[in-house]
Amino acid sequence: MTNFAKILRAVRKHHRLTQEQAAETFDIPLWTLQRVEANKRELTYPELERIARCCGTSVGEILQLENEEASLPRATVSSKREEHFEKIIAAQNEKITFLLEEVKNLYGIVKRLISAGGGAKCGLQIPCALHSRSWI
Repeated sequence: MTNFAKILRAVRKHHRLTQEQAAETFDIPLWTLQRVEANKRELTYPELERIARCCGTSVGEILQLENEEASLPRATVSSKREEHFEKIIAAQNEKITFLLEEVKNLYGIVKRLISAGGGAKCGLQIPCALHSRSWI
């Protein structure tokens, strides 16, 4: 995809326009816009002028933007930074696993108390949907 095709698509999406709406706004045929965005056709100068006019800019500024886009370095994530994020995610996963185990243990304790009737005897106030009373 050419830089202009990327820019045109980005502008259209930024303004939340469908291809149909953009084509109508820019006063160009829908199939032209579709082919330009698919990188199968270049715009003619009159079409480019209409788009620039609709965007409140000049053809020169659009072409300058296209050239600037081409010269921008691509963003990459360094391997050290990626490794750092992987360590953070691994640590969070360990904490989640630990907490799940604690919840399972507590569930087992509560279940034993309920089945033994220990809730009422030991003074615990545990809401229970299994019994006719609202508290054990």
